[in-house]
Amino acid sequence: MGNKTRVIGKSKQIIIAVISILVIATIAVISALVFTWGKDDSGENQGNEYSIVVSCGIDGVSDYSLTVKEGTKIRELKGMLRELDGYKIDGIYKDDAMTQPYSDNETINNSTKIYIKFVKAYRINFANEEFKTGISVRVDGEPVDQNTTFVYGANVIIRATQKAGREIVEFKVKVGNGEAQDILSEVYRHEVNGVIYYEVELTGDGDIIIEYRESLKQYVFENIPAGVTVKREGELLSNSSAIFYGDKLTFTYVESTKNDTGKTKQENGYHYTEVETIIYSLVVNGTNLASGKTYVVSGDVGMVLNINSSTAWEKGEMVQYDLGTIPDGVTVTRHGETLNSDSVIYWGDELTFAYTETSVVLTGNTKFESGYKWAEKATTTYSLSVGGKTIVNGGKFTVNGNVELLLSSTTSTNWKESYALVSFADASWSEINEVAEADYASEAYKVGDKKDITLTDGEVLTFVILGFNHDDLTSGGKAKISIGMENLTETKFKMNSTLTNVGGWESCKIRTMLSDYFDKLPDELQEMIKEVNKNTNEGGQSKNIVTTSDKLWLFSPAEIFSPTAIKTGWSLLRDHATYYTQEGTQYEFYRNLVGDEEPNNKIESLIKKLSNGNGEASMWWLRSPSISTKLSIICIEASGKLNGYNATFENGICFGFCL
Repeated sequence: MGNKTRVIGKSKQIIIAVISILVIATIAVISALVFTWGKDDSGENQGNEYSIVVSCGIDGVSDYSLTVKEGTKIRELKGMLRELDGYKIDGIYKDDAMTQPYSDNETINNSTKIYIKFVKAYRINFANEEFKTGISVRVDGEPVDQNTTFVYGANVIIRATQKAGREIVEFKVKVGNGEAQDILSEVYRHEVNGVIYYEVELTGDGDIIIEYRESLKQYVFENIPAGVTVKREGELLSNSSAIFYGDKLTFTYVESTKNDTGKTKQENGYHYTEVETIIYSLVVNGTNLASGKTYVVSGDVGMVLNINSSTAWEKGEMVQYDLGTIPDGVTVTRHGETLNSDSVIYWGDELTFAYTETSVVLTGNTKFESGYKWAEKATTTYSLSVGGKTIVNGGKFTVNGNVELLLSSTTSTNWKESYALVSFADASWSEINEVAEADYASEAYKVGDKKDITLTDGEVLTFVILGFNHDDLTSGGKAKISIGMENLTETKFKMNSTLTNVGGWESCKIRTMLSDYFDKLPDELQEMIKEVNKNTNEGGQSKNIVTTSDKLWLFSPAEIFSPTAIKTGWSLLRDHATYYTQEGTQYEFYRNLVGDEEPNNKIESLIKKLSNGNGEASMWWLRSPSISTKLSIICIEASGKLNGYNATFENGICFGFCL
């Protein structure tokens, strides 16, 4: 029994311990919950908020309320208080009698009423805003500006310092509604280490208004000596002019001059003249001042102009001679000085003569002969005689008496080679056009000669001479040279946008497009290309021939094939040979290339390639509509055979022009 009782007792102890643990855990959970309820999501204690009643203690100003968080410090509360115009907060108190002040670090921990002590606040104001830079103000020993407030009883010290070269002309102080007090008197004047200033101490009840003005010091400007000019920044001054500290004055006068006394003598072959030399010296405030120099005013200005003079014999010119009339075209110089017929020369002068010994002038007549351009030139030879002595161009002559000049000339004309004509490939378009205008093109160049042209967009096209005196100029006569492309452009084009040949060459799309290629040609070439007449059938199965005036043009079958080939060859041309043969005549270039070969044959020499021969072989358009249909335009196939294709087909372009 005894052992059983002990076991039960121990069980009771265990149960009591467990219950204790549970109680403690429950308290911890409740505490944790309570703690958590007092925090926001960030874990910070939000605290309570309190309502504060603020009493200003000033008649007519009502109390007001503020809501602050628990723990707000008094120094933080100050920024929340209302300000009163004309007053300054002097303290925050706990009691109405304002005997128990708050310290800045005290905190608000309950709803309460606080008492604000206000005192009258005053300001510094400048009546002359633009002149306030000369004033310094201290309130209770601290420097302030016009925005700083002070309270009744504060010690205010106002100082105006007189700067170098300036003087104070007004310094008054007005306190509140009182009378303005004039400070410019010996009572307020101080001088320390040469610096003058005025200072006044104030204790007032009201705003302080400062009236202050200063100006530059004005000085006496004593008599200006005769012959002296004084300017201040371009302004001409006189004895009555006002001058001020810092003014920059510029003095000008004649420092030295020479006067001829009228006495002369001749000695050692020279003329001598007696001259008087006068030297001026200006003294300003004891300082010698050169003419044109600047003087800065720092006090009264006194001027003295000293004059010294002396006389001496001055060696003059040598004996004088006549130069005589200088012929036209002759230049005479003496030590770089150019002389004229009125110039004075002296014994021993060295004269230099310049003129054109031989002058060659182009008369304007040119001709082409034996592969050269010839120019007619007039050659004029000059010969100068000075005092009977022949002088070469650039020659010198020493004067030893009167000088007579005589310029004689002889002229002859003859033909001279101007330059040898260069090849068609290397000649400029101006040179080619000049040869053509002289009707010498067939002598200088030959059919088949080639020349590259670079368009403004960088595309290079090779052209060949097709013939001479072949095409009819619109202005009348024959074009001197006809020129056409050797191959094709890099781009293919449609003859028309729609499937028709109605309107023919005159109104087709490609004829308009060729004006764009004309604009890409070199400017020099554009100026020389001539308009020529081109005959083409009207299109739309019409047999009418239309004449157009063109600078750039496509070829017709008649300009490539012979009349025999057109009349006896393929029916496409043969059936309407009467009309196709009216569209031009075979160029000498194509006569040499295809002769009488028939158009329906594959002619290798008529195969042309895109990109100036660097691309693939392509069909290329002629300008003639097919008379057999309203849809087709005649072209040369990539195999070299003539055919007709729809006007909307894209083919290569081979165009020509005339000079």
